[in-house]
Amino acid sequence: MLQNEDFDINDLVNNRKLQGLINPKERRISQREREVQKSAQAYQKQLKINKIKKEREEKQAKIDEERAAKEAFNERIDNAYSATSLLNEFYSNEIRANRNFKNKRIDIKGTIYTVVKDDYEDKVKIILNAPGVGSVICFTDESEAVAQLSSGRQVVLEATCVGLDDSKVSLYFMETDIIGY
Repeated sequence: MLQNEDFDINDLVNNRKLQGLINPKERRISQREREVQKSAQAYQKQLKINKIKKEREEKQAKIDEERAAKEAFNERIDNAYSATSLLNEFYSNEIRANRNFKNKRIDIKGTIYTVVKDDYEDKVKIILNAPGVGSVICFTDESEAVAQLSSGRQVVLEATCVGLDDSKVSLYFMETDIIGY
């Protein structure tokens, strides 16, 4: 039978059936098992596809979240008051400026004139340059971020406004946090 070129698997199966080697019920079970296997394989494939989709969605959500945070940060920097504009606000109308800024947390941006340790206050002073106007002095605690600051560098700070000093030359801030540099 194997020497015949017209050999067909169905002939072999039918021949075995005739010989009683394969029970028709067994053949149906085996077909059912194949259907179940195919179904299980399709299910496993769909699970993999769903997992990949979920991972992509999570990755995209993270990218979107990071983009939104970056945009919010950039907007915050864009909306920060410059050291010069704050001083000008106080010089033009100190009463209004006190009402708008004193004892409030605000964002300030400017160029660092110097960073020095103030032993009297046991704080670090970050002095922002406001050419021709005066200076903005921000007190903060020592930190790794403060150690990275240097003269001439642009910085964005968040601080609580205390107001002008008695000489009306410097604008003071306390509880300063470094937002960016």
